[in-house]
Amino acid sequence: EFVLFYGNSTQKDILLKDEIIKLKEKLNLKVIFMINEKEDGWDGEVGKFNTEKIKNYMPYPSSSTLILY
Repeated sequence: EFVLFYGNSTQKDILLKDEIIKLKEKLNLKVIFMINEKEDGWDGEVGKFNTEKIKNYMPYPSSSTLILY
């Protein structure tokens, strides 16, 4: 399983969003999109990535888990 954290200022700033969603469907990929401030129609994360937000999506570190940042 792979987790991709992808942060942008606004929804319109998300490059290749459709392509990333297609990859998500083909691969065992979880994508976490985040924008700086809440916008109409946005149901993703809001704010900046921090330890607490990342912990919500990542497994606990172990010898079988590789986390790259």
